[in-house]
Amino acid sequence: LAVSNLRYRELDASASSVSAYAGWSVPPSIATLFICPLIQVGYGRGPNEDSTTYTVQRSSQSALAGLAVAGQIAVSNKVSIIPNVTAGVLLQRSTRTGNGASESGGDLGATISGGLSVLLTDRLAIQSAVRLPVGFGDKDPVYSLGVIAGFRKRTP
Repeated sequence: LAVSNLRYRELDASASSVSAYAGWSVPPSIATLFICPLIQVGYGRGPNEDSTTYTVQRSSQSALAGLAVAGQIAVSNKVSIIPNVTAGVLLQRSTRTGNGASESGGDLGATISGGLSVLLTDRLAIQSAVRLPVGFGDKDPVYSLGVIAGFRKRTP
């Protein structure tokens, strides 16, 4: 589960989103290499624009299906570093309403992301990543830093 708040300086506005992720770790053929099919669904609101002449409200929905590949490098008996790469097909839909009008649109493309996680315990990690959109026109990369909590104890 991910909760985020993005700030847009140019608009003096922000956008909030909630995403849920699910995946499955395929038993590794190599002890430290993991392949994980995954899905993600998300919902976002904003950035909204308010002025004296108009108000625009935005919302978005997304779904991703993909595959993650990760390797685990032990730093100590409790801490590991996990470089990872994820690729997936992404469907995004957005709606913009304001001044009595409504406009919707959708995009289908792909994303490729790479990151580095530091596994602190068997259920807690810190992750940094960059996500590159492919086939979405002029969309910018997304940079992230987050905390990941697992719901299942990892087994060695």
